[in-house]
Order: sequence, then structure tokens, then C-alpha cells
Amino acid sequence: MEIKKSQRDFGDVLVSVGRFLKAAAEEILSGIINNRVPASASYLGLVIAVILYARADTWAASFFTTKYHLPEGLRVFLTYASIFSGWILWGVRRAADRNRLLNKLKEAFQAASLKCNGRYPSLIEDLKIDNHVRRLRLHCHGVTKTDFENAVERLESVLNMTVIRLLQDEGDKSKIEIIYTMKDMQKTVILENPDAFADGQIPIGMTYEGPIHVNMRNVGHILVAGQTGGGKSNFLKVVTTVLTRNNPEAKVIFLDFKGGMETADIRNHAKNLGDNIECFDGTKKCIEELGRIGMALEERFKTLSAVGASNFDDYLKKKIAKAGPRKITDRPEDERRTYIIVDEIAQLYAKDPEVEKERQDRAKAAVNRIARQGRAAGVHLVVATQKPDAQSFDQTVKTNLPAVLCFPMPNQASSVSAIGTKRAFEINPNIQGRAVWKFGPKLEEVQTYLFT
Repeated sequence: MEIKKSQRDFGDVLVSVGRFLKAAAEEILSGIINNRVPASASYLGLVIAVILYARADTWAASFFTTKYHLPEGLRVFLTYASIFSGWILWGVRRAADRNRLLNKLKEAFQAASLKCNGRYPSLIEDLKIDNHVRRLRLHCHGVTKTDFENAVERLESVLNMTVIRLLQDEGDKSKIEIIYTMKDMQKTVILENPDAFADGQIPIGMTYEGPIHVNMRNVGHILVAGQTGGGKSNFLKVVTTVLTRNNPEAKVIFLDFKGGMETADIRNHAKNLGDNIECFDGTKKCIEELGRIGMALEERFKTLSAVGASNFDDYLKKKIAKAGPRKITDRPEDERRTYIIVDEIAQLYAKDPEVEKERQDRAKAAVNRIARQGRAAGVHLVVATQKPDAQSFDQTVKTNLPAVLCFPMPNQASSVSAIGTKRAFEINPNIQGRAVWKFGPKLEEVQTYLFT
């Protein structure tokens, strides 16, 4: 009886080992197909393979007069084994992580009573989205999205995580995605000292790793996108306040295409903002102002060209050196950097019977040129729109707005249109002010500051 039990135990071990090796092989194959195996995993193995192939080990042994001989067959085997060792170790590590996750999920599903017809949801994959956020994909096996929503608190407690969002494709109810993080982020952040920013610097918000502040001189222009109520207008008002307070020598222009809803808040703060800000509300007034800015930009380029300046900063150095220093309040228009903040720029591209087509075309041309060449002339754009797609926004302008702050999007297509991925669809739309910041290749989830 004891012998039979030992045989069963040994058989169970073999089955477990076989399953683990199969899981490791699947991870390796999946990693290669989906390009997930990091190149660094192969570096050490490749170095060892080169040493063996070049027989550097034999040379080193002879240098130290040490007796050493490696059979040819074994050398060939070790060379090939070293080449693939990085993939193998990566697959084994992934399989071990997967087993640990499976055990945790089973415990969590049991605790949350997520079960249908005797079956728990099963793991498809657990993928990294960024340094702090992951995507867990599951086969539901009859467990509904509502069941998951009701069990969120229990899942968070058992798995020690924070669920950001539950997603399910309307055309496929058999699978569900859980977007989660192991590190929570503040849901409300206040800008404690809006007067402490350097020339041209603005705050974006708070990330998992700390605050993000950027300088408009380096960024150039910013596109702010996202569905209604996400926090676009709030962010624009924060930016307007910070730029106005910290750049007394600059000119800040706030254009509210929505008809004055946001301008009222700005004007209520006007007594604290100084006299370097101008606010325009309504489509007609905003379009007229953009036309004027376009003409002023043309004059500025002529002025820069006349003194042989390559950009606005170069122009200031040459002119101030020639004319001598002067008070900030005495600076003429051509010496003032300009920041243009536009709320709902899509209205510029919509038909409006009250606006002459010629004026509208001039305004469009002005925005286009500012986006392309404004940075060199010291003119910067921060523009907001719900959907920066081809139907509602000039894609040439969009291409020249290198930085994007995207608040929650209602669907994947809108998110891809704004930032190139579905990341803005994955953030929690119920958290006011939550967004995704993109400048260069990196995407970061951020909690924007509250306008107070």
C-alpha cells in the first residue's frame, strides 16, 4: 500500500513538473510571437555562447597553465543552450509568476464567490501597461460583469490591489479585463503654490511617481482632449492662472469658444492675475482674435528676420543688448512671449452662420501656422477639444502639437485618435481630473490639479 502511495505521489510530481514545463514553453512561445521577451534576457547567454564558440575558455585555461578539456559534443550543446538560456529562464520565471497569480486568483474568486456552474473565471493573461498599471484578462465562464463589479472590494482586499476599471467588449461577454494597480494615486490634488513656477513652466499633475511640471518653451504646444466633464476646462484654467501669475512680461490670451462659461471663472480671478491676460468668449470674438494673432505673427517673423534672429530668445538677446534693459511693463508687443489657451477649438472648424467664411479661414490658417512655427516666434498653444479626430479637428495642427493630455475617452477609437493607444479609455472616468500625459514615447497616468 505504501509503495502504491509513493508511486502515486511520484506520478503527481511528474504531472506537476510536466504542466509547469508546458506553461514555461507556452510563455516563451507567446513572448516570442508578441515580442514580449526583453532583449536583456539574452545578453549573458549570448556572451557565454561566444566564449564557448571562440574557445576563449580553453585559451584562458592555458594562460593560467590549468589542465582543461571540454568534449566537442558537450561544447556544442552548451553553446546552443547558452544562446537560448535567456529565453528559457524568462519563460520559467513567467510560468512561476503565473502559478503564483493563479493561486492568488483562486483564493480571491473563492472569497468573492465568483463562481458559475461550479467553475471560477480562468486566467488568459496578466500584462504590464506601464510601471504601475496592469491589465488582467479573464475567461468569465458564466460570471457576469455585474458580479465582478459587486465583488470589487473583496478582490481588492484579497489581491491587495486597486481596481481602476472593469472592461468588457459588447460583442464578447465571455471575457473581461480588469485594469488595476498595486500603488494607489490621490484622487484630488490641490496646487499649493501657483506663484512658484519658473518662466514658462506649468504644472501637469501628480503621477504615481510624483508631480510633473513642464516648460512651454521646451514642449512648444499642448493638445488637451477628453469627453465632457473629464477635467479639460479645469486644467486650462489652472494653466492660465499659473502662466499669468508667473510670466508678467508675457501675454496670456484665453479664448472660450463655448460662449463665456469658463471665461467667467477666469475673470473672477482677474484681480489676482494682473493685467497681462485677455479673455475672449464666443465663436465670433475668438475667431476675430485668432485672425489678429495671425497677422501679428506674420509681423513678428519679419521682425526676427530683420535682425537675423533664429528664434524669439535669440531676438530678445540681440534687441535688449542693443536697446538696453527696460521695465517689464514697458516692453513692446514684439518683446512679449504669447501663450494662447483655447477651450473647445473644434468650434473653429464647425460651420457658423454668424461668422464670415473668410474670417474663419484666416483664423484656421493662423492656428495652423502657430502650431507649425509659433514656438520659434515665442507663441505657444494650449488647445482643448473633445475628440481630436479628422471630422472635428485639423490633423495638420494636431501633428504639430507634440504634447497631449488626454482625459477619459468614451471608447477605444477616440483614445487611439488622441494618443495612439486605448490607454485613455482604460482610466477611471469617475475620478474627476484623471488623465493620461504623453510627451515623447512615454505615457503616464496623472491626476491633474484642481482649480481653486
